[in-house]
Amino acid sequence: MSNPTTPPAGAAQAPALNTEINVRINEVQATANALAQEVRMLEGMLANRDPILCQKLKNENAELQKRFDLLKSVLFAMILESYQPRNADEVKLQYEVLRLAAVDYFKKTKTDPEIWKSIES
Repeated sequence: MSNPTTPPAGAAQAPALNTEINVRINEVQATANALAQEVRMLEGMLANRDPILCQKLKNENAELQKRFDLLKSVLFAMILESYQPRNADEVKLQYEVLRLAAVDYFKKTKTDPEIWKSIES
């Protein structure tokens, strides 16, 4: 028989479980209250907006976006131009690097030497 003075094993866990549930409920309620306050604040901001100022800001944003796109295209053009050789020596150097890379590739792939021997010399 069980001793009536000792509580069952599950009884000790019940108050801890209830406490944890109450803590979680309080956390959810606090989050809900914070979100409700944020909704009220955003509704107030929406009600107090100035349509003329909003339109000015939209126009300014559009102008700035156009300027940004123009600057991007200029930057890309400058980057592409920087890769182009400036004088004959740079062209020869670029050609030599490309020629050596092609010869190395043909050697690695074991391509018929008759095809690429003229490039090597």
